[in-house]
Amino acid sequence: MIRLVYIFNLCLMSVLVSILFLTPSVKAADWSQTFIEGTNSIASDGEIKFESSASLLNAPQNGQLPSRKVDDNGKSCFPSNSNNGKECKASGVLAQLPAERIPFAQCESNSNNNVGPPVWNNKTIEISAGEYGDVKLDGGADRTLRFTGVDGVYKLKTLQATSGRLELAAGQYWIGDLEIGNGVTLVFPAT
Repeated sequence: MIRLVYIFNLCLMSVLVSILFLTPSVKAADWSQTFIEGTNSIASDGEIKFESSASLLNAPQNGQLPSRKVDDNGKSCFPSNSNNGKECKASGVLAQLPAERIPFAQCESNSNNNVGPPVWNNKTIEISAGEYGDVKLDGGADRTLRFTGVDGVYKLKTLQATSGRLELAAGQYWIGDLEIGNGVTLVFPAT
């Protein structure tokens, strides 16, 4: 299973998705020093983990990523214009968060409402905007986890998808821990 696990102690994944689907009333912060290498960690206990054939394209030439811990079971870092992978390593330096960002404490889910995984007689689960605990998608390619609504706000403690179809709706996603495996079809909303 390809699994690229990021520990997002501060709901960072949601910022990526909300930046993609910004509403006019939201002011974008300057994230250029946060996502300088495509993937990183901002937390001292954060980890970047590559499994199976996971890879990072356009990686830094030296393979060093902004993190204190990188677990690479192969040569997962592929610098620009190179077909030769390098071992991804921790640089020991964490990425910086922009000062003008919104406080992440307001984005954490306090819910214990766990959802999924889909089962044989209910292969599709629809999730409306709101707060959730652990959300899971697995059980095969015929299982679907579908976020519904227009411009909804979704706060999840964890989202673990190992197989099936993950359909995102336009909105803001605040996810504490995110894991998406190679058996997952990720569907972004139409623009």
